Amino acid sequence: MSSAPVQGLSVQLLAANYLSKNVGLPSFVLSLKPRSLLDISDTRTQEVLVVRDLLYVLIGYEGNYVRYSERYDATRVQDRIRGPEFKTAKHLNVALKSITKKLATYGKWYSGLDNFVQIYDHPNLGRVNQRLCFEIRGFLKEYQKLILEFENHVKQAPLSVTEMDNIIMQRCANTMAHLYEIANTIHMRTEERTESPTFNSFLEFVKQDLEMNGSISSSTDTNKFSVCKGGVVLQLVTERINSYKGDSVAFQFLTQLFDAISTDYVSLLNEWLIEGHIQDPFGEFLIKKNELPANIFYSNMEKYWSELYVVKLDGVPDQLSSKDIQQKILATGKYLNIFRQCSGIISFKDLPEFAQVSSNPIDSLFSPDLHLKIIHSYKMANKLLLRLLLEGYQFQTLIENLHETYLLNKSFQIDKFITAAFHDLSRDKHAVPTARVQRLYDQVVRKPSDEPSYGEPTISDIIPHCEGFSVDTNNFYELAEEIIAIESFDADKEMKDTDSVLNAIKRIVSQSLSRRQASLSESERTRSLHDVDAIDQYTVASVNIDLSLPFPINLIVGDNFVFEYQLLFKLQMLLKYANMATDRTWKEINFSTVWRYRGFHPSVKTSVVKCRALNANVKGFMNLLQSYFNYLIVEDNFLTLLSILEKFSVSASQQVVPQQSSRSEKNFIKSFFNGNDVFDAKINAMSNKQGSSTHSEESFDDVQDLKNHVGTYLNNMLRDAMVTDGKLLLSLHNVLNVVIHINNYMSRLKKSLVLMDERQFAAFRRDMPERFADLEVNPELIGLRAASFKQIVDAYTETFNQAVSDMLFLLRSTSVSENHHLLGFATQLEASVGR
Repeated sequence: MSSAPVQGLSVQLLAANYLSKNVGLPSFVLSLKPRSLLDISDTRTQEVLVVRDLLYVLIGYEGNYVRYSERYDATRVQDRIRGPEFKTAKHLNVALKSITKKLATYGKWYSGLDNFVQIYDHPNLGRVNQRLCFEIRGFLKEYQKLILEFENHVKQAPLSVTEMDNIIMQRCANTMAHLYEIANTIHMRTEERTESPTFNSFLEFVKQDLEMNGSISSSTDTNKFSVCKGGVVLQLVTERINSYKGDSVAFQFLTQLFDAISTDYVSLLNEWLIEGHIQDPFGEFLIKKNELPANIFYSNMEKYWSELYVVKLDGVPDQLSSKDIQQKILATGKYLNIFRQCSGIISFKDLPEFAQVSSNPIDSLFSPDLHLKIIHSYKMANKLLLRLLLEGYQFQTLIENLHETYLLNKSFQIDKFITAAFHDLSRDKHAVPTARVQRLYDQVVRKPSDEPSYGEPTISDIIPHCEGFSVDTNNFYELAEEIIAIESFDADKEMKDTDSVLNAIKRIVSQSLSRRQASLSESERTRSLHDVDAIDQYTVASVNIDLSLPFPINLIVGDNFVFEYQLLFKLQMLLKYANMATDRTWKEINFSTVWRYRGFHPSVKTSVVKCRALNANVKGFMNLLQSYFNYLIVEDNFLTLLSILEKFSVSASQQVVPQQSSRSEKNFIKSFFNGNDVFDAKINAMSNKQGSSTHSEESFDDVQDLKNHVGTYLNNMLRDAMVTDGKLLLSLHNVLNVVIHINNYMSRLKKSLVLMDERQFAAFRRDMPERFADLEVNPELIGLRAASFKQIVDAYTETFNQAVSDMLFLLRSTSVSENHHLLGFATQLEASVGR
């Protein structure tokens, strides 16, 4: 009685020739012309004839007196899944006509379900749809048995239409109605998806991300399914469950149906949470594995792992709609795959830690402990990866090595390097042989051992081979300004409608390109100037240490963290260079024979004293700045990070205890009954607010938290070092430039001082005639030179004092009032200026 099964289904369900190729159309030819009801006045006889017709109508065929409506087009997919509308003979008894139309509805439903199974029972439409078709087939078989019972009964004794209606109502009417509505909703959604523009759906997902998280997640796939399958079908069934939560019979049937059709989805979820595997050939699961080019694995490991597995935003079951749960599911499988990549382990089920997880998997998306099991698997994956990082790859030792390399914790060797390379570091980077500077750094500071290691290599043995000293095209200030130039936008304001979303994205891209072009043009312009006294072009402002960390450490200390380390290193080198230049000047003006000469004119002596006073002030300021950077910023934050790493190490060594729900019964009920959405939302918000204040204990068992702590450590140092505030950075830039200019000027004064005294000039002219042969000294020239000397020293003194005062004013401004480190530095600086 049923049509032939589908052969070679095409997913394009709306194609004009779809039915002729894939679905067998039913045909029924009447062998005898039926007798007209106009000639039959007996109601009982009419009923007997109608009952015989209904045996066909109830399975979707026409009868003699119950026929298809003219509106029904069997060649259209929509009509086939919707089922045929029936019409009854004109002269049928009114009472019989009413109940016959009702019974014909079951035939319509049967036909629609039968055609739905033919069309949607195909691998390309996913296993959830196939499971649903299996359940529908099982129901249709029971329904066919019922019709066969009617047929056998009719052969033996008369059967009334009322009896048929009552039996169907009792045995299968409600179930059939639910299946029919679900099937038609699925097909309706499929039709909608074929007409929905892809970019609009992308903007819709972006808008949702901004509203829920305040940011756009890069670990998501915004593509929508072309048909209704997988999690989309589960969403539809869940919606129906919520609509019938007051009907216990319907509720029980729908929940059983949901569990039956979600079996494969739950298996995919368990396999991902326990083994990190995805066997999802039809693309139904929450997690998608992308096919990435092989070269990205070696060129950008962090990008590779961030894009290899993503969350598909379309078709997420309601039970997994929480963004936090989605990210935990994504991270769990990702961490397991990272651990497998490093350890070579085949199956995690063999590990003792995973015995409980594998023996007690998730059995239903409606399980009251669904989220608890997901969180437990997430914690287990975190524990494995944390132990791998902290114990296997000695992560704390790595941080200590980076602390020494980039923040110059043990600065004896770097001081030797700056002393040895001081002349090259003071020259324009475009005119310095960088290979010589690199070679000197390697000889003095780096010194990687080439001797074979007979024991297990440590991270300290590996790191020197991952580093490379270089001189960048961009200096410290240019890189810092790139960070400050990054602008944000108000999500609530910009995301009110789709046009605003599109305009916001276009504006961000445009601004990014404009900044890049401006940066490139400025770089080219600066490179062409080659100003010999431009401090920004000094080699010391552009020195850098490149770092290429091995996998999987580079997933924690990624390129962005390395960039922040490099910024801090550049700043530390600038501070040390300025401090060393001040020290060299101090030695020059206090111990040089020319500077200590007592026969100068009183005006020259006064200027020399002012020079020493200015140098003392500069030295005091640089000592204060260097001390603030080394102790209040670097050491304070580093000790905090070390204490956090210790807590992570302790946590990683402890056993993960599964969470137990103290209100499992309430959670079980809540998993089915949502209650009053308005009041539930308010109650949940209040409980979350109270929970956040009462349960403030921080955990140290999350890989992402470890990464966040490292990021906080670096961000705090950059913030306290005045790098992330445009005005403070400009002030720091100005002060350091003034300091270096002052030292440059004083270091070149020795010859000028010789020319301000006749006896010194005569002595030097006698000892070094080639340098003083063309120069003259007389009282008039000495007076002019002394006046110029005084004017320059006074100008430098005023400029330095003004630069320090400007910095102090900015430090006292309201924008940094909540930063106790900057306020502490401001207090010390104010006391120093006062003295």
